[in-house]
Amino acid sequence: VAIDTLEELIDSKLTYGGWGEINRHFFESSPDEMIRRIGDNFETVDNDELAMDKVIRGKFAFYENTYFLKEAVVKRQLK
Repeated sequence: VAIDTLEELIDSKLTYGGWGEINRHFFESSPDEMIRRIGDNFETVDNDELAMDKVIRGKFAFYENTYFLKEAVVKRQLK
């Protein structure tokens, strides 16, 4: 699934989220309406393995640091 804009993410059937309430708050408190809409449906993640499984199945967009995500991909490839 290719998502290039926040609007595409909101309009998609994907669920999305990331670590902790601080990230949800980041989206919810934005002055930008589109970003606040992300915050409305943002799911907090407490298990990165489960989140990555959902990403691989094309069911979830995981908001995380790019270096963390790259490392997670490499670890999965090495399994």
